[in-house]
Amino acid sequence: MRESQKLLSYGFRNYETRALYQPNTALQEQPIYYGEVESLPLGVAEEVVLTFPKGYYKDIQASITVPAYFEAPVRRGDAMGTIELSLADEVIYSGAVVALASVEEAGLLSRFGDYIYLLFDQPNADE
Repeated sequence: MRESQKLLSYGFRNYETRALYQPNTALQEQPIYYGEVESLPLGVAEEVVLTFPKGYYKDIQASITVPAYFEAPVRRGDAMGTIELSLADEVIYSGAVVALASVEEAGLLSRFGDYIYLLFDQPNADE
C-alpha cells in the first residue's frame, strides 16, 4: 500500500466531519433597545463544518460572546460577536456571530421608554 493511501485510510478511520451550524439559523436571541422589536436573532453567516477525532462530537463545547444588549439600528449580516468551538480546552473554530434580521430605529416615544428603562436597569454590557 502506498503512503498516501495509508494516510487517507487513517484519516477516514479515525476522523469525522460534520456540519455543526447552518447559516440563517438562530443560535440565540439577544435584547435590543431603541428598535422596533425587543430581541435580535443571532447566528452564523456561513455553514460551520469541522473535522475532529471520531467519538468526540459530544465533547465539543460552544461559547458565544456578545454584549448583554444591542442598540438599533442593526443591519442583517452585521457582526455582533464571536463564537468559539473548543475540544479539550483547545479552540478548534472561531468565527463571527451575525445579526439574522435588520432592526430599524423605533419611534421617539418607544426610544424614550427604552432610554428610561436603561437609565434605571442598566444590564452589564460585558456579559
